[in-house]
Amino acid sequence: RSDSENSKVLYATGQVMYHRRYHYRCVISGWDPVCRASPAWIQQMGVDRLPAGPRQPFYNVLVADGSTRYAAQGSLRPADVPAPTPHPDVGRHFTAFRGTRYIPTEKLNTAYPEDAAKLASEASGEGDVAMGGTEEEEEEEDACSDEHGDTGLPP
Repeated sequence: RSDSENSKVLYATGQVMYHRRYHYRCVISGWDPVCRASPAWIQQMGVDRLPAGPRQPFYNVLVADGSTRYAAQGSLRPADVPAPTPHPDVGRHFTAFRGTRYIPTEKLNTAYPEDAAKLASEASGEGDVAMGGTEEEEEEEDACSDEHGDTGLPP
């Protein structure tokens, strides 16, 4: 990544992931180079007890159970068999599922341009599966207001 602040970000929007501790499949819909949650949330979730603590990248993920979570990079790994992940907001963030990943909307590409460049350098559009819904201009949500925080630690 060209910005040194983002140099530790390993994954990109649209990647299908698996949570190491909670064993759920999810798709990345955004990320922060470090945890951007409030100090109270960081303390409540035990983020400081993680090996890389709050100084590691955190990802906004859409989970197959319909929830939206904020997960530490160390708690995620690419899914062994990437496949479409059912979530009611997938069509809001992505236009199609291609091969092993989702294709971000223009809005998501603008927010994460290096992720878009990586995707553009990958294979052509064969095998696209179109998503339902349309991209809507919505108020930016605070990444830390997600329903769940999955740091990988017990409650």
